[in-house]
Amino acid sequence: GRRRGLLGLSLAGNQLGGAMAALAGALMSGGVGLTRINLDRCKIGDKGAAALAAGLGAGCPLVELRLGTNAISDTGFGKVCAALEGNTTLRVLDVEWNSIRDAEPICRSLRANTCLASVSLKWNKVGASGASAIAKVLRPANYWGKAGGNATLEHLDISYNEVTAGACFDIARAVQLSPSLSHLVLSGNPIGDEGAAKVLGGAHGGCKLERVEMRACGLPRSGPIPVDAVSDASAIAAGNVAILRHLSPSVLGTLPLPPAPKAQQPQRR
Repeated sequence: GRRRGLLGLSLAGNQLGGAMAALAGALMSGGVGLTRINLDRCKIGDKGAAALAAGLGAGCPLVELRLGTNAISDTGFGKVCAALEGNTTLRVLDVEWNSIRDAEPICRSLRANTCLASVSLKWNKVGASGASAIAKVLRPANYWGKAGGNATLEHLDISYNEVTAGACFDIARAVQLSPSLSHLVLSGNPIGDEGAAKVLGGAHGGCKLERVEMRACGLPRSGPIPVDAVSDASAIAAGNVAILRHLSPSVLGTLPLPPAPKAQQPQRR
């Protein structure tokens, strides 16, 4: 019969450090055909992340990579993201519970990568500036003449990342304009009423978002919010007022975002 390669490798909880990442990297680059790797809680650190990144380039068949709780800092994360820029198969990347502060590496990956559908940065520290940077990448290409253009990301989890209301205008623009984002998790960030109002202000009848989660965000009542409860192409403001009154009685309403400007067309020379 037809010989099949090893499709999945789970070493979660085996705290053997960088050696496990080196093994996984060798398996990926050696033509074994791994499609899923789970190295959660393996203490691989930056050294292990770098070894893993060596096998992530073009030609790697991996579709799912989980590296949660591994003491990975910006150094190791940057190497993984750099490798993903040339990857054409990975759809799920989970790096929750690490020590990631710099969002620029994942922004570069999202600009270049054409297949990532789910990214979890839960329990890191990208902050408001990092959340804004990621959100801007989710806008259409050449939006206001600026870089952007990711059209594949469907699920984004930036919960518990010290994101404040200051990032929520850019997040709302992502909600309004992204051609693919359907599930957004903002739980555990101190965005409060102001931030919730801004995010929901981006919802409209034509947006792709189906659910946004805002548990423990400083709202008296919060949780998963079905966007169709606030999406009404003919009365965005009215829908937002209703959902915000339900979430937080102190919020009387919010104005919808102004219509998005058309993307600038490249000038002919």
